Amino acid sequence: TVLQELGEVMEPDKLVEAAKADEKMAYTQRLGFLLERAGFSDLTRRLSQWVQERNPLHARLEPSMPTRGCKKDERWKILVNIDVEGDL
Repeated sequence: TVLQELGEVMEPDKLVEAAKADEKMAYTQRLGFLLERAGFSDLTRRLSQWVQERNPLHARLEPSMPTRGCKKDERWKILVNIDVEGDL
């Protein structure tokens, strides 16, 4: 899939640089969460550290869906309010 293809060519330092350039922390949280779920935890290690240093509020994985009863991913501060398909 697209995310798996991107994960193969992304560089950890550039992920952090891109996150610093974007004002939307929730986008970074979602990307990190999804990349990690796709098997790229080595790629996201520095990004995760950068996010944790900023201690953001929890962000919805799917912004338009409710969060009642959903699981929380504390590493990325994500409210997992949808099921993520296995073929990310």
